[in-house]
Parts: sequence; C-alpha cells; structure tokens
Amino acid sequence: MTSVQRLWRRAREYLGLKALKCRRCGEVIYPPKRACPYCGSRDLEEVALPRRGKVITYTVINVPIEGFPKPTVIAVADLGGAKVMAQVVEGAEELVEGAEVEVVLGKVGRTVEGLEYYMPALRVVSDKSPDEGDTD
Repeated sequence: MTSVQRLWRRAREYLGLKALKCRRCGEVIYPPKRACPYCGSRDLEEVALPRRGKVITYTVINVPIEGFPKPTVIAVADLGGAKVMAQVVEGAEELVEGAEVEVVLGKVGRTVEGLEYYMPALRVVSDKSPDEGDTD
C-alpha cells in the first residue's frame, strides 16, 4: 500500500506533465496522441513540460456544471510550446493574457455523488515575493 507521505514526497514527479514532440515538424503535442496532428508523423518523442508558462487566453464560466465553483475560470497556457487547458484554482482575480502561471495539483470539482477530484490545474504566479508586505 502506498503511504500518503510517499505520495507527498513524490508529488513533483507525479505532477510532471508529459507531452510528445514531433521529430518531423517539431510541434509539441499535448495531450499526447498516436500521431502528430500537424503533419501526421508517428515519429514522436516524449518530453517533459515546464511547470510554468504564460496564459494565451482564458474564459470565465459564470454558470458551471454542478460541482464546480462559481465562477469557474479556465485558461489556455503555453507550457514549453504545448497549449495546455486547465482550471485556474488560485489567483483568478489577477488573471490577464500573458500572466505567468504554474501547474499545481488542484481540487477542480466534486462529482454528483459528492466525491472531490484533483487534476493538474493552474495557479497565477504573483509578482510579489511572499515576504513583501503592503507598504500602504
């Protein structure tokens, strides 16, 4: 049986997003597919995506499906050339196109049966360092 402590210690490894890079055209494909959707090649190599990237676009869903927070914010971020769509679970009020985001493990919803589930999600990276206080 896997212990919670072991899972916590290896969280960074488990959170690593994997993509495929086409050896023919160079496109990064996420989520991974059997063939490159750009050129059709099956000559693909697995690559690790960076944990940080920039927001390309986002949307605010004011009437989400049952179990999701109101409002739900979904962003598309560029992570090392791959376009990754995920829920923004922290810092949504600071979200703008071009904002820096980080992949985190986020509680993204609750099933109709009441079970919580977690997936890779996005957190907006603040410009302030944690020890900077407001000087007002």
